[in-house]
Amino acid sequence: MATLQQMGDTCQLNYEKALTLPAEIQISLSWSNHQRFLKRVFGGGAIDLDLGCFYEMENGDRMLIDVLQFQDNGGPRDRRTRQGCFTEPPYIWHTGDDRGSNAQSIETIIVNPQGLEELRRIMAYAFVTDGESRWAQAQASLCISVPGCDDVTITLDKPSDQRLCAIASIDIDPVAHQLTITKLLTYHAGHSACDRAYSWGFSYHKGHR
Repeated sequence: MATLQQMGDTCQLNYEKALTLPAEIQISLSWSNHQRFLKRVFGGGAIDLDLGCFYEMENGDRMLIDVLQFQDNGGPRDRRTRQGCFTEPPYIWHTGDDRGSNAQSIETIIVNPQGLEELRRIMAYAFVTDGESRWAQAQASLCISVPGCDDVTITLDKPSDQRLCAIASIDIDPVAHQLTITKLLTYHAGHSACDRAYSWGFSYHKGHR
C-alpha cells in the first residue's frame, strides 16, 4: 500500500492488467462513526460524509456524481442514470449511499477499466451532509484500488470547518495505460466553491437528502 503524504504528491499506476480480465477500479471513502454512537448518549459530535466525483470525458463532456445528484434518479450499474453507469459512458458508477448505521462507514465509486480510453480525468471529493465539519474526528481516508497494483491511500487529516474536501485528482493516459494520482486535500464551503477553484464550470442550486 502506498500513502500520499503531502499535498501535491503524486504516484502512477499501470492499469494494463485490469484490461485483461473482468475487473473494476475502486475509489473508496471510509470514515469512523464512533462519534455517532457517542451522540446517542451524550449529544453532539456526529458526522456523516458522502463520496462524490467530478469527471471529464475525452470528448469534453463533464459531469459530477454524488448522492445529492442521484437520490431521486439512481439505478443499477448497467443503466445510465445520475448515479453513473459501469457498462456505458461514463464508465463510472457510485455503489450507493451509506447512512452511517455502523461504527465504520464506507462509500465506493467503481470505474470500468475498459472505458478509460474515453475518460480524461476524475476528481474525487467528500462532503459533510450531516453534523459538524469535524474532519479529524471522522478519521476519514480515501483508497484507490487498481487490479495488479498496490492500493493508494490519502488520509483526510487536515483540520477545517469547511463542508467539502477535494481529495484527489486522477489523470488518465490511455496510451500508456497509466493513472496519475495527485493528492489535493483542499477544503471548500461547498460544491460551487470547489467547482470555481478547479474550473469545472457547473451551475448549482440548493439540494438536500
